[in-house]
Amino acid sequence: MMPTLTWYERYPHLFDEERETLLQQGFSLEQVAIQQHKLVKFTGTIQFEGESFNILIEYPKAFPHFPPNAYCQNVQFQRHQDVQSKRLCLYEEWKDLDFEVFGHNIVERIKEWLHGYKCGFSPDSEINGPEPKQYHQLTSGFRGIILTPRELIDNWSFSEAVFSMRIARLRDIWQGILVDISGAGNTIQAQPIHQELYKNYPVVHGMCFDVNSTPPYFHSGVEIVQWLEAHGHENVLQKCISASHHLQDQNSMFGPLLGIRFIDEDELRG
Repeated sequence: MMPTLTWYERYPHLFDEERETLLQQGFSLEQVAIQQHKLVKFTGTIQFEGESFNILIEYPKAFPHFPPNAYCQNVQFQRHQDVQSKRLCLYEEWKDLDFEVFGHNIVERIKEWLHGYKCGFSPDSEINGPEPKQYHQLTSGFRGIILTPRELIDNWSFSEAVFSMRIARLRDIWQGILVDISGAGNTIQAQPIHQELYKNYPVVHGMCFDVNSTPPYFHSGVEIVQWLEAHGHENVLQKCISASHHLQDQNSMFGPLLGIRFIDEDELRG
């Protein structure tokens, strides 16, 4: 099997552009990360109102299809920051779903974020719910984001499980939230405050599979199924069809639904 190319090997000109742009912003490339772990990370300092914020910008393996993440390494904020990884939640009004977010966009968004934290966030820019852990592209032309309450992922003990989510199309994208997962006779439910989000949205179901490695960027559902079966899961498509009860509704806009639970680059479950 041929080794999988990293994004910077597949798009060397894009890597050069990202590196030059962030170098101009005062960031430096972490050589150990890219040489030993094939991860692209930049570190730098952003000054705001006399305070220094040490920032790490990390590119996911699926860049440019998914945006870089930003972490504040020397300050723990009370809102809009993951407690464990220190990742900042920079995503506002679902703007990033065009999958064209680059390093300079992240730096500008960090500055906006710091202004909001110091001076107050606009109510229109905040999501009243759990921070989105990652963006999800449902298919190549079927974009959306699913909020994943931490209690569902952290308490997971299944190799495979049926999930339920509430989802609806708003503006030009799909938005929703996972509400429960079931496997081996047990069900884990989201907290009531999370279940209240999007409570009037239709409920759909699918099958979620646990793996121990970070998935690559997939171009089709066929690739996802093949990858999962190469990682030990059997009859993936058939299980998704069986779990997707909404298929009985002729008016449903969804086909069989599939999810993957994996260790992300923060070594947290995603």
